Amino acid sequence: MNENMLVTKINQPRYFSSKDLDHIREQLILSEEVAKRNRIIDLNDSDLTNKGDKISVWYNFYVPIFNLDSSAVYVQYDYNENVYGEGNGAVLIRKEDRWELLVWLDRWMT
Repeated sequence: MNENMLVTKINQPRYFSSKDLDHIREQLILSEEVAKRNRIIDLNDSDLTNKGDKISVWYNFYVPIFNLDSSAVYVQYDYNENVYGEGNGAVLIRKEDRWELLVWLDRWMT
């Protein structure tokens, strides 16, 4: 996904707009390096299930993408369990000293 597609998908021009594109592009380019440096990893079934379980479960977490002034952030995850899976994104906005959910963005479901 590129920065234009992300801003279009988020569809929250008050928080993510054309003024944020260069900043978002830089974060997307550096996201793999950021994930490694901050140890953002996939959690798979060996981390989440008992060894005797037959259920295969895993999560994928993605590096958060902030707008230019860091007043909003896009976060995303994928969840898989055997044949079922879903991936969601959300936009959170900074309200004083905490983050509040602005909107859920459904991405996919099987």
